[in-house]
Amino acid sequence: MAFIWNTIPDPPAREMPQAVPPGEITYEQKEVANLVNAGGTLSYNTPNVGFDILYQLPSANITMATFTNAFFDNMTINTANISTATINLANVQTANILNTTILYGYVGSDPTSNLGIATKHYVDAAMANVPTGGSDLQNIIDAKGDLLVGIAANTATRLPVGMNGQILIADSTANTGLRWISSGGGLGSFHNLWIQTHYDLSVKRHQLILRHADQIIMNSGIRTVGWLNMLADITLTGVVGGLDTGVEAPSHWYEVYAIRDGGSGNVGLLLHQASEIIEDQSLTTTTDGSVNLRTVGGALTKIAQSFIPGNTGPLTSVELELSRVGSPTGLYWITIEADSGDFPSGNALATSRVMDVSRLPTDKARVRLIFDTNTSVTQGTTYHVVYQSDYALSDTNYTNIWGVNGGYANGKSSQFNSTSNTWFNVVPSPTDLWFKIFIQTIPATPLVYPSGYDESCLISYVYNNSAGHFKPYVQKNRQISMSIASDWLAFTAITGRVEAVNLVPYIPPIPCAVQFYVVTAHDSPNIATPIGGIACTDLPIGNGPCAGSCTANAKGLTVTSPGRSIAQFNYIIVENQVILARMANADTKLYSTLVKF
Repeated sequence: MAFIWNTIPDPPAREMPQAVPPGEITYEQKEVANLVNAGGTLSYNTPNVGFDILYQLPSANITMATFTNAFFDNMTINTANISTATINLANVQTANILNTTILYGYVGSDPTSNLGIATKHYVDAAMANVPTGGSDLQNIIDAKGDLLVGIAANTATRLPVGMNGQILIADSTANTGLRWISSGGGLGSFHNLWIQTHYDLSVKRHQLILRHADQIIMNSGIRTVGWLNMLADITLTGVVGGLDTGVEAPSHWYEVYAIRDGGSGNVGLLLHQASEIIEDQSLTTTTDGSVNLRTVGGALTKIAQSFIPGNTGPLTSVELELSRVGSPTGLYWITIEADSGDFPSGNALATSRVMDVSRLPTDKARVRLIFDTNTSVTQGTTYHVVYQSDYALSDTNYTNIWGVNGGYANGKSSQFNSTSNTWFNVVPSPTDLWFKIFIQTIPATPLVYPSGYDESCLISYVYNNSAGHFKPYVQKNRQISMSIASDWLAFTAITGRVEAVNLVPYIPPIPCAVQFYVVTAHDSPNIATPIGGIACTDLPIGNGPCAGSCTANAKGLTVTSPGRSIAQFNYIIVENQVILARMANADTKLYSTLVKF
């Protein structure tokens, strides 16, 4: 073999190590070479009691070598067969490693082949970029609190974060299988509670009185007693017994909280402005034209209306005017989509709850479509409401969506042709749809406690009317009694078609069970007054009930004498502060009289 020897220090005088005399342990380190050329074999031994020389290689450039036992600080090896080694730093171009433990480091930049080794750094990066639902996971999430949920086998989508105080429940009717609902923001428990607008006529317009409660359980789980004749006055701010923050505002719902100081045990009442939904954009001119959806001849599978919101906030629902021709079967829904060149982008920002197309009437129905996953819209930005369905293409069984030939300045209707796969505008068939857009303009916000107070329980709701006066009510436990009074006159009918009745001033902003009274003229004995939940789009014209959802029906008495008849409806579950009604008699009046929450 060939070596290039160092002359300093001198190479060893002996070619083989010499044994150490018995009983002695001495080692002599010799630097024997700084280069081993190709074609040679270097025998290397670790010092032990049998040898007194340790051969050192200060550096080595080895083409091929076999090491039985070695320690290296820094080596560049082209091909190596290493039985046992501790390597602190190595640049190995090609290695055949059968068994190894790697404590730190990267093995390969893209270990995607079979048996490839991936570091935690690589796996973390890969997991954040797994394609699903047409997008990377990290790009699906838009805001803090968003959730990734499954909507089908191997398919996921984004569930936008709910509002403050909401809780998540399972709901098979929602497009994600989940939806956010109000938790009441500290809705605790109470027993034998009695609260009302004040019975003293001099203060009833701005004061509530908690007359009694046997027990109230705070959001901390603390059980409290001793609730008797406590007041809440909306003209006061920032104190126990007043409004938590801000100033009194007319035409708003207020939450009523029992609060407690966890340190001292002091208790009292506090008012807090509730969240609010308003009608932000609309075109409600009497319709004069319609578009057929999913007919074979027209090949129109989507109809849209663009709009520009006047407020920023979650879009909660949309109303459209629809009707049915023949007997289509399937579902219909709407999406909210961004604008792309004056047409819908094709990507749903939000999808409404699906509805049964067979329950649409053959005459016009003004239908409210609810979004369980709210999507926030931005003031001044163009969006599109896109109406669509999955019933079979047919020229005899389809739906119509109604509109107006002009009238809405901030948008226009458009149609999607499934044959050409393009959006287009048609004038005047119609240029705008009949629609209403509802946006939550006052978000659900946390309660602002007075100094020292830190526990709460939501116990009631009160409405401050347009004059800044509390609407009178009496509540026993979770049942609010209003009475047949002008303050609670929810609807006066004029159209005779199915309409979505907006109950914002009459029903607290939470899902609840509501009992209504209808007052009808005596001389209208055959005029039916059906009402129902948002799914009851098939409210009958006659006296019979509709199927598939809680509804009620009433009519005038069969008498001819002057006066009125009063009919009491059963409880109806109210969502989004809206019900459907079909009333043909302009003299019919509907009152909300009892609410359970």
